[in-house]
Amino acid sequence: MTTVTEEVIEVVEEVTETPEPSVEVDANGIPVVIADDFGRMGYEKAKAESERLVSLTAQIDAYQGNHSALQEKFREVYGTDADSESTDSDRKIASDLEKAKLAVLTLEGKRDEVINARIAEVTKDAATKVAPMLEEADKIKKSVTSLRKVLVDMFGTDATYGLPTVKGQRKSSSGGGTGTPRIRGFDVYVNGQLATQADQNGKQKSHLSAAAKAANVDTSVMREAFWAAQGTQNKEQFKSRVEFTVTDPDNNEYAVIAVAQDQSE
Repeated sequence: MTTVTEEVIEVVEEVTETPEPSVEVDANGIPVVIADDFGRMGYEKAKAESERLVSLTAQIDAYQGNHSALQEKFREVYGTDADSESTDSDRKIASDLEKAKLAVLTLEGKRDEVINARIAEVTKDAATKVAPMLEEADKIKKSVTSLRKVLVDMFGTDATYGLPTVKGQRKSSSGGGTGTPRIRGFDVYVNGQLATQADQNGKQKSHLSAAAKAANVDTSVMREAFWAAQGTQNKEQFKSRVEFTVTDPDNNEYAVIAVAQDQSE
């Protein structure tokens, strides 16, 4: 299994997001409050630089262990003409996703196996590749911040409406990307053994991350299989017990049982 740098260097700070009011824009998507050519040129440059920063930050996140942003970029084009690596099998899966919404979780799991293999290839040699990317991202961020300030000073906060923004990076673990709903309240058994990990207080607790480690798979793989077995991501509709299998990179299969914990304890 490919490993990447786990420590996230927080150099791409959060770009302050302006509340998104109902702003009138012109045919090019530029807020009409920007009344002159200089302002419009500044807005267009700020937008282009912001888009570059969003894209570059997704790649940096992937190199540093948070694959969710890059995974979403691959998902957007998976099985389409925009994906140069797309195969007939990929296109069939993408088509089935549209036709069979009830099977979407299982099919996404198949799709993500392909994407995760690509991410592993893209993120190898992370230590040597990520340093110049971090430097470039920092330069772009300074440019975007300056351009946004000019636009706000000249035309007010509405002038930044619609500009892409990058959320701050956070230190991550193998637990998955930001924005992913957490699955709590289940004891998880792998091949008949309760999977546990010590929390920050040293107490052993069972959860999907511990089960993923026991089965030698990413937590995202365990999570997708759990959702597929539940048939939903809505925790209010979770069954008290589900059984499923996961397969590690060496093609070893593990039997997993997730049982709702006694919440009265």
